[in-house]
Amino acid sequence: FELGGTSIDAIRLSGLVRSQLGFQLPVKTIFESKTVQDFSLEMEVDNSCVIPMNEESDVLSFSEERMLFLSEYDDQASRAYHIPLALTLHDGVDVDVIKRSLEWLVDRHEILKTGFSSEFLRRQVLDKSVVELAAIPILGDFFNTKFNLNTGVPVRVGYFEDTNHVKHLIFVFHHIAF
Repeated sequence: FELGGTSIDAIRLSGLVRSQLGFQLPVKTIFESKTVQDFSLEMEVDNSCVIPMNEESDVLSFSEERMLFLSEYDDQASRAYHIPLALTLHDGVDVDVIKRSLEWLVDRHEILKTGFSSEFLRRQVLDKSVVELAAIPILGDFFNTKFNLNTGVPVRVGYFEDTNHVKHLIFVFHHIAF
């Protein structure tokens, strides 16, 4: 900044880096860097994966709008978008460990904790995981229960024990999650 840079220039540069590179560069870092080399080294320090910001990413696609509409107004058509997955659990599998693993999985994949607003036609990522693992009393109901995508998330998980005392872990995903 000895060559004529101002605080306004630093703010503009920070905004340009954020919009072009998807990297959050604090204005303070710009001021503290004595040379361009120091400045570039500061940017390299953060080795984390940077996901470029896309302000339009929360707007629903036409396909998502269609699935959301069907989930609200046509139960039978909506069920066509249910994707079941059943896993057989071995003896001794701890359900609490599965619950913790499920929480980790949902926290890692935003789509599994995303609600869809038909009013605003946007996605909303929930801060906290709302997917729960519960015993399934009636298997058919679990597969066929309609998803409320406005207030819930596009996945259900449960477990049940069959007549042979074999435990099964059941997932039902709504296609909107894929």
